[in-house]
Amino acid sequence: MKSLVQLLLCLVLMSPAYGSEAKWFFVSRTKSFASFIDVAFKHRQGDIVLTRDVYNYKELKTTEDGLQKYRSVLGYVLYDCELNRSSILSMRFYAENFARGDQVKFYHFKEPEWQDIKENSIEEGVFEAACNEVREAEVY
Repeated sequence: MKSLVQLLLCLVLMSPAYGSEAKWFFVSRTKSFASFIDVAFKHRQGDIVLTRDVYNYKELKTTEDGLQKYRSVLGYVLYDCELNRSSILSMRFYAENFARGDQVKFYHFKEPEWQDIKENSIEEGVFEAACNEVREAEVY
């Protein structure tokens, strides 16, 4: 499992943050943000899926250190479809929605931890989209 995670981390670090090839699938919306998964980026190895997810915020947000403003967060996330858990590999914060504009902050987790997927959560919807096939008609 560790070598698989290392291989997928290499994919994350070598991939561009955003490309014209992205195919965003709408997952869910709250009062403050909407979540999407890039179905063009999904990489699957058995029950493990690597995805690129984006959270678009309606209002400008501030990073934890209070130094940067952002409108979207692009995450590279591993999902274990058998054990219903996820692990965030990296997060990139952008000035505009859909990971556009300037990248204002970047986190890379050297030893990402697995977290159980909570039932009836936004993350559960992203997990379902990651682990199941998405019809092309649902992508924009």
